[in-house]
Amino acid sequence: MIPQYPPPKTAHEAVFHCLLEQPMTQPIVAELAARLNADMSEAWHERAAIMEFDGGLPRDLAEALALLVLIRQYPQQVLACLL
Repeated sequence: MIPQYPPPKTAHEAVFHCLLEQPMTQPIVAELAARLNADMSEAWHERAAIMEFDGGLPRDLAEALALLVLIRQYPQQVLACLL
């Protein structure tokens, strides 16, 4: 059973709710992460590991959220790798 959350107040909350409610598509996250340069890839792995081990999130969710965090923190660098 999927837990019920209050309605999202921000776009970030909406994305998070969407990720929680739907099965993760790990292949697309892996495909996007494979396009990152060495620096961005290291940052992605680090953030995903922290979310997984310190935050207790499942690995698939941690990887997806870490990619979103990178896009928010370094939009030009990440999007240059992905496009």
